[in-house]
Amino acid sequence: YHFHQRLTSLFAELDKATTTQIEKDTGEFVRKVADTRNYLVHFDERLKGRAFEAPEALFDANKKLRALLFVHLCKMVEVPEAIAAVRAFGPGASYVV
Repeated sequence: YHFHQRLTSLFAELDKATTTQIEKDTGEFVRKVADTRNYLVHFDERLKGRAFEAPEALFDANKKLRALLFVHLCKMVEVPEAIAAVRAFGPGASYVV
């Protein structure tokens, strides 16, 4: 099971309304996150131009991944996805993207 596949399946398991709050183009986001991870872990120079490099881009990607994880963890303890998404993205949210 590859990192790219796992991220894709995490997005696929959520409602469209939730995923678009995290990222409108999930396919591109997943590709870029996977490329960044592979670049940083394996030092594959071919991925350098395809990875997040700017600190702001890395920070933004981190917030989005935290929101994705937060919603999934809430669902695991049987918190409805809609409620988890409101907490992740609504007023006072700690994962505003």
